[in-house]
Amino acid sequence: MTQIKRQRIAQIFVDTAIKQIKEEGIESLSVRKIAEETCFSYATIYNYFADFNALLWTCKKQMINELTSFMLVQDIDASKAGVHALFKRYVHYFLDHPHIFRFFYFHHVNPGEERFDEFGFDALMIKSFGFLKATKDEQMIQAIALTCIYAIHGILQLHFSGNDQADPAAIDQSIDTCLDVLLQ
Repeated sequence: MTQIKRQRIAQIFVDTAIKQIKEEGIESLSVRKIAEETCFSYATIYNYFADFNALLWTCKKQMINELTSFMLVQDIDASKAGVHALFKRYVHYFLDHPHIFRFFYFHHVNPGEERFDEFGFDALMIKSFGFLKATKDEQMIQAIALTCIYAIHGILQLHFSGNDQADPAAIDQSIDTCLDVLLQ
């Protein structure tokens, strides 16, 4: 089998798994369901991926790239308004794809030897919060950025837990309030 054909078949498994995660959630995903939808035997999947975790890691990398592309649809404006816009795009992505949020943050996938650095999040953070350099040192900027990230995830967690009945406009207001305080 040629390398190109092998890559195409592996991508069929990845695309099917991602589709199922988006539609039904990670909790209902199984190798057998992927095999059934792709018309391959479930054992065939293991010819392309060492194990289920390897398939899920490949899916997660592709989904992270999709999220990054979504967030970077507009140029990053290194300003307070730019940080607000960037975090709102991030939150709205997950509001539109709640199963992806659950997959990313509630289902452990072992990346093996790979690291998350390859996705450029550190560079994105430095660029986004760069406007603070005039008044804050690097350590303080990193602390502010991390606090913003944790606050945003708290807002999302509260929303997805069902303990917050806020609509997207109310969530945006919470984001604005939180970021306004943190970016002073």
